[in-house]
Amino acid sequence: MQMFKRTLSIVLTVVMLVSMFSMVTVASAAWDGTIATAFEGGSGTEADPYIIVNAEQLALMSTNIAAGTDAGAYYKLGADITLNEGVLDADYNILSKPSISWTSGGEFTGVFDGDGHTIYGFYSGAQKAGLFGKIKGTVKNLKMKDACVDIGWTAHGILASEASGATIQNVEIDGANVKNHAGASHARGMMIGQGSANFTDCIVRGKTTSASATYAQICGSFIGRVTGASTFTNCVNFVNADGMSQVGGFIGLSESTTTFTDCINYGNITSNTAYNEWVGVDNVQLGAAAGGFIAVDKGHVTFTRCANEGTIIGDGYAGGFVGVVISQGWYTIAVNNSYNIGSVSCIGANGREFAGDFIGTQYRGTYTPNVAESGDLAAYQAGEWLGDEAILWSVNEGTNPTLKLLTGEDVGEPEAPHEHVYTAETTPATCTEAGKTVYTCECGDSYEEVIEALGHTEVTETVDATCTEDGSITVTCEVCGTVISETVIEATG
Repeated sequence: MQMFKRTLSIVLTVVMLVSMFSMVTVASAAWDGTIATAFEGGSGTEADPYIIVNAEQLALMSTNIAAGTDAGAYYKLGADITLNEGVLDADYNILSKPSISWTSGGEFTGVFDGDGHTIYGFYSGAQKAGLFGKIKGTVKNLKMKDACVDIGWTAHGILASEASGATIQNVEIDGANVKNHAGASHARGMMIGQGSANFTDCIVRGKTTSASATYAQICGSFIGRVTGASTFTNCVNFVNADGMSQVGGFIGLSESTTTFTDCINYGNITSNTAYNEWVGVDNVQLGAAAGGFIAVDKGHVTFTRCANEGTIIGDGYAGGFVGVVISQGWYTIAVNNSYNIGSVSCIGANGREFAGDFIGTQYRGTYTPNVAESGDLAAYQAGEWLGDEAILWSVNEGTNPTLKLLTGEDVGEPEAPHEHVYTAETTPATCTEAGKTVYTCECGDSYEEVIEALGHTEVTETVDATCTEDGSITVTCEVCGTVISETVIEATG
């Protein structure tokens, strides 16, 4: 019996140790620069995308895009991927520069589906840095963490250097965009350097910094410079941006139509240099501009149900939403059902101090605030400023409104338009009276169709006269029996 207990104890110990080791998730090794010769599977179609499960296969995709092969192909991640380990510390400072820097090129016109997986340790110090060179297709369902671009020249971003009409959906980037090279003057963004894109359900976290006060810096947490119509829907910025010249929570410089719907900025945005640049239709001397969403706007822009909670500081111009508007006279700036609760101020080193809750200052253009409020925390938390269509927001008493994208609450599908299903009830028409059919839906909606009176169906009956008795001609309706007319025929005698 004692031997049995000892044996059982040993067996249980072994089982527990095996269970403990089986629970450990071993991170994949850092990429050594090798490029795979084939994907894990798939043929590159929508129904059968290329499957990528490691860094080598990710590099193969990038190589094919740069070479212009597999145009319009579909790709899908089948696992988390580690490119480098320990690129950034907890404060988003570079711990050590990886020996292998990611390079990209070409135009991506296909669909890349991260399928909820994460790419860890992306690093690039190459010109036109980004996971993709230029996106003209779709990137969705992807996370990038411990990611960094460290470059001075050319437009660059962690996701892509450039974009043209790209679709970016459900993408989250957590990293740093650092410019430590003096004498650089290009657009940079945490996601995309410059171009145009439609962002939906996206989040950016981290920080951007810049060491140069020699040239202009155009910096936006989502996209540095917008050159074509772009939209932002249900998007959040947490990036703290500290840079030169034009620094925005979402966009550094917008030169086209931009639309923001259900978006919020939490990032602290600072533009802190005395650099001057001559821009604008009126040759306006622009100092450093900072905006919770856009630093410098030169086109139509519309905000609907948006909020800024970040602290905005500009050297010359600062706005809770837009630092400075320099646009043609027919351009419009509309702020609808939106709120600024963040602090806005100017350093004024250039002798200019233009700060505003929504817009720092405006040169031309038409500004239309529609339920645009600021400053009152209680009113902000009450959420009435959001209006009646705030289905993407969570509003709870005593706390700041939050996009459900961050709380994990089920937004739910928008209520589908009601399709009427009618039942018919008919009152038949008679020969002399109209009838009708009444159609009624369970929602209460109804309408009716009139059925015209049928009119009589005449039948003539003749009784011939005799020598001694009158005859008759009688016209009746064979349907309802009504006597329509009766004519007497006199006796013939």
